[in-house]
Amino acid sequence: MKHLILLALLLASQFTFAGDDLNKGDSVALGRLAAMLEQIGGRAAWAEARSLYTMEKARSPHYGDGIVSESWHDLESPGSWGDIKHPRFNARYAWSPEGGWIGREGEYRDMIDDEIKEKTFYWHRDIYTLFHQLAIGDQGFTLETIQPNGFRVLDQKYRQLAEFHLTADNEVYRFIQLGGKGTHAYIYGPYRSFGNTQFPDWSTSTDGKWGAYYVQVMPSSKPFREQVSVKKPVLEWHGGAVKNNCEP
Repeated sequence: MKHLILLALLLASQFTFAGDDLNKGDSVALGRLAAMLEQIGGRAAWAEARSLYTMEKARSPHYGDGIVSESWHDLESPGSWGDIKHPRFNARYAWSPEGGWIGREGEYRDMIDDEIKEKTFYWHRDIYTLFHQLAIGDQGFTLETIQPNGFRVLDQKYRQLAEFHLTADNEVYRFIQLGGKGTHAYIYGPYRSFGNTQFPDWSTSTDGKWGAYYVQVMPSSKPFREQVSVKKPVLEWHGGAVKNNCEP
């Protein structure tokens, strides 16, 4: 009986991380996916991850250097939490499909429906989300080869989600979100170790609005809701607008 239980557990584990058996596409694209996942710590590590913590030291054209951004990312369903600090301001936000809030200097407002819809749209095209979903391989994605070394991800309805462009060492150096208004593209630096995972040392948006060095990158097997709360703090917003990017 024990042998049967162990065999069942082994088969279940193999199915969980089958990935390439469930992601569709040509053999070249699937091979590039496998090589990419290996470079960031392995398929199993990202399939097991249910949430992700990142800390960045960032800069922007408006505020310059000195930004420290901490974030928790939900890898299983749309949602995230963030805390952004700078000598000139402090901002926090959290959202899920049920709603969200954003605030600055202790005053908060609710996100409107259009903001939640936009964030949900880009969550499905987020690089962290796709690392996890591609590792599990249960979303019915189709992969298409991009030359010279990359692949495009399409969802079950064959809508384009994103492109991964890789170096000769199979590290992501360019990532493009597809399907939205305009182009959202990011450049990534050489990889380095962050404990149990490898990740780029830095990233920057190609429009120049955000650039950052990664300080911490920690995938976790705990669900997002066990890491942080998306409940809005008690204080209410007393006037004035706060933009999506937490700027006044």
